[in-house]
Amino acid sequence: MHWLATSRSAWMCSQNPTDTTMALSRALALIVIGYAVLVVGMLRWHFSYGPPYYQQTLPLLVVFAVFAALVGLLALWAAMGILHWIQRASGCILAAAIVAGVWLLFFEWNRFLIWQMVVVLAVQMACLVVAIGIFRMAGLTALQDGSIPKRFGKTSQVSIGDLLVLTAAFAFFCGVLRSGRPVELRAAVYGILFAGGCCEALAALTALWVSFSRSNLVLRLVVFAIVAPIGGGLSAIVTHFVPLLYHSGWYAGVTTLQMLLMMAPLVVVRVYGISLGRTSGR
Repeated sequence: MHWLATSRSAWMCSQNPTDTTMALSRALALIVIGYAVLVVGMLRWHFSYGPPYYQQTLPLLVVFAVFAALVGLLALWAAMGILHWIQRASGCILAAAIVAGVWLLFFEWNRFLIWQMVVVLAVQMACLVVAIGIFRMAGLTALQDGSIPKRFGKTSQVSIGDLLVLTAAFAFFCGVLRSGRPVELRAAVYGILFAGGCCEALAALTALWVSFSRSNLVLRLVVFAIVAPIGGGLSAIVTHFVPLLYHSGWYAGVTTLQMLLMMAPLVVVRVYGISLGRTSGR
């Protein structure tokens, strides 16, 4: 990985920063498109098993992990992006509405299960935005080749168009939730879902650290191995009090694959010269 980053940095020295940003955007877009194609393929495979469609299968595990990874990446962008916070909030709300809409409006086979998944993803996103927001307030920010990107200096202006887009995104999000007909859950179930969302957020933060940390590779791999199956650890505890639909190994697989799917684009971001740190002036 070191030689790859070094060679990439040497190539970037002769490139215009705008060209580098565009190349990074294209690379990330291709990864997201690849994940979308993966979801479609896994769903076709899952539905080939026939009803009941909430049965525990490998393709369904992959689908859950992909959505958890995409929500984690979205939350990281919302908290660390270089756009104005209103623009990031609008994009985050709009993307969250699309994700919730896909689950609630197109997955009719078990509304009770799907609504629980939406709650877990919402908790994950909220926890990540708050956690990364705190890190950013403490001085941690995205750096490009060791300095803050120039666009950070243009984020103080708010236009009427930005406010209208934010309002429209929020209205669309509320409309999706209302159309999805939320399922009433007991307080204990919400508590379990909250814990599940926190576990996915912890897995996402660990993936962020493993991808950007300069610590020893062995240490990062050890931390990854410990945190990756956290979903299975939580489910093993919960099953002593409440029966769950899937076994612990399935949930461990979800969080493990989630971390791997998050680390792929994060490593690409690092290779393109983006890092996390504090500037010398802070």
